[in-house]
Amino acid sequence: MLRVTIELVPFGIEEEAREIGKMVIANDGSRGYGVGDYAYAFTYTDRPANVSTGTIKNFTRSLGAWSLVKRILNKRTEEKTPLTERLEERL
Repeated sequence: MLRVTIELVPFGIEEEAREIGKMVIANDGSRGYGVGDYAYAFTYTDRPANVSTGTIKNFTRSLGAWSLVKRILNKRTEEKTPLTERLEERL
């Protein structure tokens, strides 16, 4: 599982840093080594907000974690699966 946390650091002052968003991503285990199918959930954590969930299919793992995050943010399907529901519990 991957977890991406967004922090706001006002004026670069670390002591005032606070989390404002979180994303969790999990491989569903249905493919082999080089390609993966992933479920994700993300939301703001500093205010009331809906949780966005979905899946990414057939992702080439060698592209790296940031490419996966980019693909998720560009897609945003709002798809619900048993795995996305489990990820929502981790936010």
